[in-house]
Amino acid sequence: MTRTVGAGLLALVGLMVACEQPTPSRPTPLPPVTAPSVAAITPTTGSAEIPVLVTIRGSGFLAGATVTLDAVATDVTVIDGTTITAMTPVHGPGTVDVVVTNPAGHSGRLTGGFTYISHRYTITSSTSTVVTGGQLSVSWTVPVGGAFDWVGLFHVGEPSTNYESGWWQYTDGAPSGTVTLQAPTTPGQYEFRYLLNDGYVDAVRSSPVTVTPG
Repeated sequence: MTRTVGAGLLALVGLMVACEQPTPSRPTPLPPVTAPSVAAITPTTGSAEIPVLVTIRGSGFLAGATVTLDAVATDVTVIDGTTITAMTPVHGPGTVDVVVTNPAGHSGRLTGGFTYISHRYTITSSTSTVVTGGQLSVSWTVPVGGAFDWVGLFHVGEPSTNYESGWWQYTDGAPSGTVTLQAPTTPGQYEFRYLLNDGYVDAVRSSPVTVTPG
């Protein structure tokens, strides 16, 4: 005799099978990725010619992080999530940003955090502002002067081949000295540069000099 399974029994069996199926688990959410934060650097100034050990403090630093102070730092050691030590690269005088970049590419920046200072070459203008055609002086000190080293006045941002005609002079090998020049007749931002061996490679630059209309 053939028996017909009732609809109620089939429903019960289906319910039991459904209950035996494992409930899929929800994926564990990944923690949000945050960029490192750079709060301070010690010291804030250092030699432009000799690497200096610096300590960088902040948060979110990860193992394998890199450090740049306009150029790549060496001997970077991540002490923990808040402290990094590194050696500064050789770099021209000036103020730069301190950037810490984690392996995933997220970075934090301390704007203007470190200043390179030249302890070998200096060049200084007698004033930061002068009228067109006025007089100003430039002074320099170097470890050893070259017979064909020279100082010149340049538009800020211009290459050293574009010196202002009439506003340059050889140092004649003097390790220090002062030269008085006549300011350009064109207003703008200028800077003095100390250049080596009758060439266009500058060892140091002065702070900007603003030439204003007379």
